[in-house]
Amino acid sequence: MRSVSEAPVNPAKWRGLVARIALALGGAALALGLATIAFQAVPPLQLLHPLTVLAAALIPFGPPTLLASAALFALSGRRWSGPVAIAALAAMVLHPWWTRPLAAAAPPAPGAETVRLLTMNMRCDDTGIGDLAALVGRVEPDVVVVQGLDGKRLDWLGDGELPAFGQSKSP
Repeated sequence: MRSVSEAPVNPAKWRGLVARIALALGGAALALGLATIAFQAVPPLQLLHPLTVLAAALIPFGPPTLLASAALFALSGRRWSGPVAIAALAAMVLHPWWTRPLAAAAPPAPGAETVRLLTMNMRCDDTGIGDLAALVGRVEPDVVVVQGLDGKRLDWLGDGELPAFGQSKSP
């Protein structure tokens, strides 16, 4: 009688398991790569939830993640995974175009009137309000736009913490 340790190894069983693992990892990498495109292309998506804020930090890893996804799908050996690998490669190639920043305007002509704008979204880190006041004093912008403050901090700004600036408070 054979013991369990002497049972023959079925290579097809292991290949199937490896293929399923490759497909699962490829699917996760594809989802992450596509999410990085969505987060960059539609910035408000980055602030839906604290986890999406964290996920948005992975935007620079989009192209290598899509490349890894394409490789995993190509290596899985499934008939349908080839077209998915090609789609992942296409997404990787198009990633820089989809996530390109807005084109910068030409610099103003010498002597032209300019407006200095400082924006900050405090929705995710509203503890830095004192740092914001120091930054405004140091940079001296013409316009300060602060988004995402709760009522208490909005009142704090209106109580003279930024006395050089007129405030227009709208929640």
